[in-house]
Amino acid sequence: MSRIVEELAHLGISTELVWTVEDRETLTSVMIYFMQGGERLLLRPKAAGAVGSTDELIASACERIGGGEVRAVLLSGYWLGLDRPTCRKASQAIYREARRSGAFFMVDLVPHAFFEQVGDFDFVESAIGGKPDLVISEYETLQASFALPEVCTLENLAEAARRVSAEFVGVLVQGRIGLNQYGQALSYAGDYVTSVTGFSDENRWGLGDRMAFEILVNRGIL
Repeated sequence: MSRIVEELAHLGISTELVWTVEDRETLTSVMIYFMQGGERLLLRPKAAGAVGSTDELIASACERIGGGEVRAVLLSGYWLGLDRPTCRKASQAIYREARRSGAFFMVDLVPHAFFEQVGDFDFVESAIGGKPDLVISEYETLQASFALPEVCTLENLAEAARRVSAEFVGVLVQGRIGLNQYGQALSYAGDYVTSVTGFSDENRWGLGDRMAFEILVNRGIL
């Protein structure tokens, strides 16, 4: 964990609200790389007994958001999947401050089995106390629930975004197209845009997060 904090600080990202748990493991994970290409991250659900954030950290986060220092908030689906009162309390408190201060509020629909392991769109709204400004999802996450075609193409990404836009003002659906292209379909306030970007093995780390913020910034949403 200390290495992650160091890397974040090196990138100029504030780590004041990063809480490290020293007396226990917080997650068991294995990353598998396939010889034919691709990788798979395996997580042992709730194996480490994650405890959620403290009241002090929640209050500090709300203070930062309410003070106008924060332009956007991204809530992870992994957090929503923790079945603990402190998690829901924190999510709703942060959402309220974001609404009050005008910060842009996003929810990342992870893991890929979000609808099976976490909940549906109604659950998202009840967990945070309202509708987010935008949801971000990989194509694979929406595939089964929305009966989408198996192959991720730019046209299928656009169709996925169109369907989810019936629920939320903003939707960003992303996915790999072939071996070295990454596609995006963004729907926001009735405006649709699609994009395809090439990538190499050297820059695939954090690709989805980087591409998501790039298109949101370029479109003037963030």
